[in-house]
Amino acid sequence: MSGIDWGDAPTWFGAVFAAAAASFAYMTIKSQREQIEEQRIFIAEQSETLQLEREALRAAAVDRRENQARTVRVYLPSYSELLRVHNDGSSPIHDVTGVCGDVTALVAEEMDSMCADSDLRVGDVRGGEGVPVSLVGAGRSYAFSHPDTALMWTGALFTDNDGVRWSLDLNGQLQEVAASREE
Repeated sequence: MSGIDWGDAPTWFGAVFAAAAASFAYMTIKSQREQIEEQRIFIAEQSETLQLEREALRAAAVDRRENQARTVRVYLPSYSELLRVHNDGSSPIHDVTGVCGDVTALVAEEMDSMCADSDLRVGDVRGGEGVPVSLVGAGRSYAFSHPDTALMWTGALFTDNDGVRWSLDLNGQLQEVAASREE
C-alpha cells in the first residue's frame, strides 16, 4: 500500500489523551472564570446590602442618641417672661440653662407640676438655684429668669444622661452642641 504512515497505536493513544487533557483544562479554566464572575457579583450584592445595613444602623444610633433629648420641652408660658424647661423623658437631664442669645439665665427654680404656666412671673423665681441647674429629673420643670427682661429667650442648653450636650430653641429645633463650647 502506498499511502501515508499513520503511526502506531501508542502514538495515537497519546495524541487522543493529550487532546482530552487540553479539552478538560479548557473547560476547567472556563468554569473557574464563571465561578469567579459569580463570586464578584455576589460580593458586589453583599457590599450593597452591608452598606444599606450600615446606614440603617447609623440612623438607628442617631435616633437612640436623640431620643432622650427629644423628650425635653422649652417654652415661654403665656404672659410670662420666664423660660420654662420641662423634662418629659424617663431619664434626668443635666447642666440645664436658659439662653437669651449669648447670655445665659441667672436664676432657676423648680416648678411644681401643679403650678399653672399662666401663674408664672419673673418675681416668682426668688432664691432659686444657680445656673446651670445640675439635674432636672424625669417629669420635672424649671423656670429660668434673667433680671434684664428686655432680653429675648432663644432656648436652652442641657446635657442628656449619656453626656451629649444639646441646644433646644423655642421652635423645637434640636442640635447637638460641640463639647468645646463654653457657656
